[in-house]
Amino acid sequence: MNYIIFFLIFLLINFILFSLYKKVKIIDNSMKFNNAPTQTSGGLVFLINLLVGVIYFSFFSNEFKSLLPESSLLKVFFLLILFLFSIYDDIKPLDPKIKLFAQFFFIYFASSLLKVHEIELHYKLALFICVFLWVYILNITNFIDGSDGFLNTNMFFVFISVIFINYNLELNTLSKYIALIILPCTIVFFFFNSPNAKIYLGDTGSTFYGIVNGFIFLEFCILKLYLIAISLIIYPLLDCTLTLFKRVFNKKVPWVGEPDYYFSKAQLVNINNKNFIFKYNIIFNIINLILIGLQIYLSYFFFIINIILTISFLVIYSKKK
Repeated sequence: MNYIIFFLIFLLINFILFSLYKKVKIIDNSMKFNNAPTQTSGGLVFLINLLVGVIYFSFFSNEFKSLLPESSLLKVFFLLILFLFSIYDDIKPLDPKIKLFAQFFFIYFASSLLKVHEIELHYKLALFICVFLWVYILNITNFIDGSDGFLNTNMFFVFISVIFINYNLELNTLSKYIALIILPCTIVFFFFNSPNAKIYLGDTGSTFYGIVNGFIFLEFCILKLYLIAISLIIYPLLDCTLTLFKRVFNKKVPWVGEPDYYFSKAQLVNINNKNFIFKYNIIFNIINLILIGLQIYLSYFFFIINIILTISFLVIYSKKK
């Protein structure tokens, strides 16, 4: 069975799974982003996809098996425990400090999924940096889950970009297989998560995407593709980092649950602006993908254009009335 058949079968399976999942009554009543109470924890379906996809490629792809580190099942086990924390957090919110400790703890044990030893630094320092960055990217990915379809759109383009980069640079990374596995689920989820959303990712889904985002970022960094790695997550990286600095400057704790990110300001002003945010996010990501391609084929000068593009959209979102 080749990937095209796998892709088509998974499209159908995911549509059925999300349709059935709508009957599960885990409701988000927070209305933090002016959203109405909606079914949440859709990330459970993504987790099922990943587990089934890994089993499939383990049987049908020798290249995939060669990329898996020794005792990889044990390392994935620690990530699964982190998902259990996320599911519980959707049902009964946890203290942010407990969540952060759990993230550092389980990411530390899962970090050997990466080739940390290939980083040209002392191993313990390299490991510390990887764990810190992975947890940071996990959280900033979580932070941009607030407007219908926003995070799912960003991740769709991350996966497309990862496949594009692997093909054009003749790479064969574990990130490529992760993208291939999750892409069908991401596509189907647009039908349930785009404005007006019927299902939210919840902390389960945003944590799932955050773990994947962090792994992809670090794998490309280990390959010394630093600017491309940053370009893949440039929107959440700039929006959330600037917002966190503003909170600290205003003497607030960084993890305060306020929807004060640039993209969320338009939705706070007017709930109907979530369609505007969704459409402009697609435009941003299309341009960003083109700029990543120009980095590969022409010059890393286009990374500067990536930064200018992102800042422009931050301003657009914050000024929307």
